[in-house]
Amino acid sequence: MGILAIKITRKCVLTWLDSRHNILVVIPITTKEVAVALDDTVVRLTHLGLSEWEAKAYLALLRKSPANGYQVSKESAVPRSMVYEVLAKLVSRGAVLRTHEADNALYAPVPPVELIERLQREHEELTESLKADLGAVSQSAEEEYVWHIEGRANILARAEVLIEEAQTTLTAQVVAQEIEELRAPLEAAAARGVAVAIVCDETVRIAGAREVVVPPLILPGEASPLEMILVRDRAEVLIGDLCGADEESASWTRNRQLALMAEGHIRRSLILPAMYRALGPQGVEALMNGDEQGVLRAVGGLAPKG
Repeated sequence: MGILAIKITRKCVLTWLDSRHNILVVIPITTKEVAVALDDTVVRLTHLGLSEWEAKAYLALLRKSPANGYQVSKESAVPRSMVYEVLAKLVSRGAVLRTHEADNALYAPVPPVELIERLQREHEELTESLKADLGAVSQSAEEEYVWHIEGRANILARAEVLIEEAQTTLTAQVVAQEIEELRAPLEAAAARGVAVAIVCDETVRIAGAREVVVPPLILPGEASPLEMILVRDRAEVLIGDLCGADEESASWTRNRQLALMAEGHIRRSLILPAMYRALGPQGVEALMNGDEQGVLRAVGGLAPKG
């Protein structure tokens, strides 16, 4: 039901305008039902930011206006000693209009729809500002910690949130078998202008992303070096092992120093194909084994004398 306005008259008649069906509904109700309805309306108005006395004064003006302070106090049960302060607050909030007479000012309510829209805007502005402020507090608290995440579904869910929150850069290292579950958010990030760079073990063709294929080089007894690493805006990093034999787990943090280190690791991987081609199979094996002399021989350099 699309209700634009509700009014309860002193003759105990409940009236409302139903915008969806374009009809005016009038229902006789008892005095007790009037009191219950008004009490409920007062409570709901307080949820939108009015005080109890402000809500009662506004409803009193809806029933009878224009009215002076004495009449509003009598109609609303707001104490006479407080009624002018309450009315002044309603005027400052734009909920009530006031005449210019200094000695016997009259007051009238703005239309209910206008008031609700105003309160709704104020509520939305408040929640948006709180979202930003509380987010800043939360981020500062989280920066010092590295959080542990277990389970494939939980890791991928955190990865998707990280990708969706990227604003400027997104640097990723991931194996091809995981890409399909992240393809949609990765392509959406690239489409909205995020610079997406991906290091993968196979060609995956993520639309709009810079992609480098680095074939995994696994030595006997070692796991794949291509763990999942996602870095957002050089401010947040997720490092997960989704291909290991043990239970799948990940580490997540908003520590900027760790995010920069992880991004540097991925960006160095972007030159690995050219380096592998230059070294050849024997040179790559020497590099993986930490054999400095073997690497130098592979590139045609002179091994240092022992």
